[in-house]
Amino acid sequence: DHYTNKRLRVSGDLMEDLFRVAFTSLTRDMTYQLERSLARGKEPSVKQAVRSDVLTENIKHAIATGNWVGGRAGISQLLDRTSYMGTLSHLRRVVSPLSRSQPHFEARDLHPTQFGKICPNETPEGPNCGLVKNLALMVRISEGADPDEIKDVIKKMGIIN
Repeated sequence: DHYTNKRLRVSGDLMEDLFRVAFTSLTRDMTYQLERSLARGKEPSVKQAVRSDVLTENIKHAIATGNWVGGRAGISQLLDRTSYMGTLSHLRRVVSPLSRSQPHFEARDLHPTQFGKICPNETPEGPNCGLVKNLALMVRISEGADPDEIKDVIKKMGIIN
């Protein structure tokens, strides 16, 4: 539960995974179309081999159903527009992948390292209580960085030798 050891999967990372799988599907389909035209004795044409609907439909299907790569479900949701605060709350939601049917008492509680990162007030009632949390008001999510690059910058600044 220590937040130093946690990594949030934000929408950009999830879209990257989805695009990677959809693009792999597109390249497989292109290969199949080119091999098929060669087997029929036709001149292979990239224009005919690329079917634009393959990439688009894979992405649209995942967004429409909420079923994403890796068996994740409920990733894409309709945005709550009942009020401005409801919209902000929905955009800052953090969902734990743990099962709703099991207790997971420690995971439902706030860990001291979550102070300033997770809102201690806002969580839904019922089986999602404590498993669905919201980011605190002033939280910013940083991108992952290579530790060696950080050390080099600190050395160049003269902070460490």
